[in-house]
Amino acid sequence: MRPGPKIQRLGGRRRDVMVPSTVGDVEAEYLATVTSEHRAAYGQFFTPDALARAMATWASAKDPPQVLDPAVGTGALLVALREIGYGGKMAGWDIDAGPIEYASARFSDDEVGLTVGDFLLAGTEGQIAAITCNPPYVKHHRLNYSEEVTDALLAELGMSGHMANLYVLFYAALERALAPGGRAAVLIPADWMNANFGAGFREHLGRSGYVRRIAYFTNESSPFPDAQTTAVILFIEKTAKKGTTEVVVIDGEFDGDVARL
Repeated sequence: MRPGPKIQRLGGRRRDVMVPSTVGDVEAEYLATVTSEHRAAYGQFFTPDALARAMATWASAKDPPQVLDPAVGTGALLVALREIGYGGKMAGWDIDAGPIEYASARFSDDEVGLTVGDFLLAGTEGQIAAITCNPPYVKHHRLNYSEEVTDALLAELGMSGHMANLYVLFYAALERALAPGGRAAVLIPADWMNANFGAGFREHLGRSGYVRRIAYFTNESSPFPDAQTTAVILFIEKTAKKGTTEVVVIDGEFDGDVARL
């Protein structure tokens, strides 16, 4: 076995980690039933188990009464909450009914409330104590939302124009939905960090001060090996007091421990 890769946190502290990069059995079973065209249309890239547990740990750290996944898919992020011992209620939304059937089979009705619908149109504001989310990855030119919907979501971030990919709109919706003091862990592509279209998004994240930690996955450690992008997890806390942002760089396999650093 080769030496473990490194995670480096702002300030110089390092931690050796080992990382699985595969999704769970249920996700693999679902993927075997759909075409690549279907996945592309819905922007479906599922979360590896280790990342799901790290995200669940952050989102549930304050023992919220409920955790929401607004792009629930087959339920991997909600399963991770149960695996780490979270005992509260859970909820999930997804526009695609197919993977929700798989999610429904993993829980009893009193554990999880699942909704087939578009969270971007839900209009939820300031009510959700905790969110864990891997938004769909669909580029801006393939979106079919009205300008009214797009403009309203981008306005939440102080942005305008129609160059934002779907995950930016999801971030706007979930930040709006998050209650004061609430937490969110969001797995998104990293293309906004350097591309011109991401300038407004970068400015909003810096201005809001909600991002407590960014875990950046390099090409060698990308959780989405079949996508042409690197990825980040944004660890969010919606507080009035602006905090500093810690940066963790993962350049190899990851054991799910970022949220505990």
